[in-house]
Amino acid sequence: MGEEGWQDLTAVLGRAGIGAEAGVWSAADAQAAWRAGGWLRIPVEISGVSAAEAAGRADEILGLLQAGGVTVPVLLHGEDDSCWPLLARAGQLGLATRIGLEDVLSGPDGQDVADNAELVRLALAEWTAARTA
Repeated sequence: MGEEGWQDLTAVLGRAGIGAEAGVWSAADAQAAWRAGGWLRIPVEISGVSAAEAAGRADEILGLLQAGGVTVPVLLHGEDDSCWPLLARAGQLGLATRIGLEDVLSGPDGQDVADNAELVRLALAEWTAARTA
């Protein structure tokens, strides 16, 4: 869908009282999202990269959103190897994040986790530690 199509869609949804999120996975997605505007929130979702690459990729995308004047809330999260580094980066930046067994099956030190509740406890501790570091 072109830029005008997204603008039209978010306008129609907004008039109906429906907020829409713009999932962003790449620099091109970030540029399309800020050009279209009208979003409730922008989840920046990084997957398929190593833990070492995750924060750099996220910072590139976040920088584009900031340069585009995005003022809506941004949620930062990753999957598999990028999950824990991006959760910490979200904490450093004070951004919202999310976690669940659909994102990662182990804790930040590679330990097995029992369930989503354990992931949430570990994530809160990691996010808070990064935020206050």
